[in-house]
Amino acid sequence: MAQSLIVLSSITYAYKAQKMLDQMWIKSTVIRTPRPYSNKGCGYSLLVRGSLSEAVAALNREGIRILDVVPDYRP
Repeated sequence: MAQSLIVLSSITYAYKAQKMLDQMWIKSTVIRTPRPYSNKGCGYSLLVRGSLSEAVAALNREGIRILDVVPDYRP
């Protein structure tokens, strides 16, 4: 299954987003944002396995600011 990367601004938002997606049966993992996608060398992201469009829509509805989205992310 393909993985996507959703870049967020903080670990707080990353865990909040992960909990919300888990309730929607969308699997995700919190990771440090990989350097190529980090604007200042810090930040946290979600690796999403499942519907990226549903995940992004849900995060937008909840007001969680998404810094970047990388479909079909390969580490």
